[in-house]
Amino acid sequence: MGQLTIDLDGETARRVATAAAAAHMAAGEWVAAMVRARVTAEWSGEVRSLAGAWPDFPEANELRADAAPDVKREAW
Repeated sequence: MGQLTIDLDGETARRVATAAAAAHMAAGEWVAAMVRARVTAEWSGEVRSLAGAWPDFPEANELRADAAPDVKREAW
């Protein structure tokens, strides 16, 4: 496990302490959880559960049907 030292201003440190206490966690544990949540490469279960939640939402080809053609790109 790696270690990281961070400098926080007083107000931010107080907010971290309050949030950690409310979550019944140590401040370092709470910060680590926040970092993990921020850098994860996966959608959360709550977000994944929304797939298909809008049955009448148009498909991508329907959304693009009225789009103007893209501009010609420069050759590299």
